[in-house]
Amino acid sequence: MNSRKTKSVRCIAKYSRASQKYTKLRRSAEQRKSVKSTALCFAIEIFVTCLLFIMGDNNVLSYKPFKQRKSFVSRRDEVAGIRAKFPSKVPVIVERYHKERDLPLLDKTKFLVPQELTMSQFVTIIRNRMSLSSTQAFYLIVNNKSLASMSMTMAELYREEKDEDGFLYMVYASQEMFGCNS
Repeated sequence: MNSRKTKSVRCIAKYSRASQKYTKLRRSAEQRKSVKSTALCFAIEIFVTCLLFIMGDNNVLSYKPFKQRKSFVSRRDEVAGIRAKFPSKVPVIVERYHKERDLPLLDKTKFLVPQELTMSQFVTIIRNRMSLSSTQAFYLIVNNKSLASMSMTMAELYREEKDEDGFLYMVYASQEMFGCNS
């Protein structure tokens, strides 16, 4: 069971890296209109498709959210440890919206963010981690409810929106998803 879980995590990480590489290459191929780079993009797209097929629906396509992977008690204890060790940081969980297919998976879901960081700066960090172009739509939805003000600091957002386990939960999508509980 444990080796199966490790294999699944490795596959998800490979998929995420391949997806990010494909996005970068596709963008550069479109800019250069190069036959060689277009062919490479096509090969990577086939690789990613095959990887998804091999992994099946149980891994990437129906990836379990953080709250379902860990119990409430372990999440609460983890936050208590983080806040004791790093009192000036905000523990944030950022996951892809479950119906999102255009944006790549992030390589990690847990972030320790400085309290004075604004939402605008945090969005920029996440966009850079995913290698998104400036024209690509990207929204961070807080607690599956709404968009936060971009001028708000993470400390303010944390005070208002933290979950009962102590984490601040966000999902990202390429379109606005108000009321995205479904």
